[in-house]
Amino acid sequence: MLIHFCKTTDWYKVYKKDLISRGGAGLFNYYNTLESALRVVYPGVEWSSSSFIENCRAPRGYWKQAASRRSRFDKIGKKLGITKVLNCVHSVF
Repeated sequence: MLIHFCKTTDWYKVYKKDLISRGGAGLFNYYNTLESALRVVYPGVEWSSSSFIENCRAPRGYWKQAASRRSRFDKIGKKLGITKVLNCVHSVF
């Protein structure tokens, strides 16, 4: 079975075991994860750690980074059709 890619985000759907079964085991002698290898091979791509299928959980400390939280909210907002977030302050008297 061949794996066909149309865009770099297709890598998010690939399991490590699939690469190993297709002769990619040596890759993991240099990199612990597919994500770390892709970050080196494609440095210009903004990879989303939480989008990799094998990352059931985000890496330790991922959600402590404001940029990670912002990225996730932006992604969810896009799916929900939110185009602008206003900075509103509500007070109840």
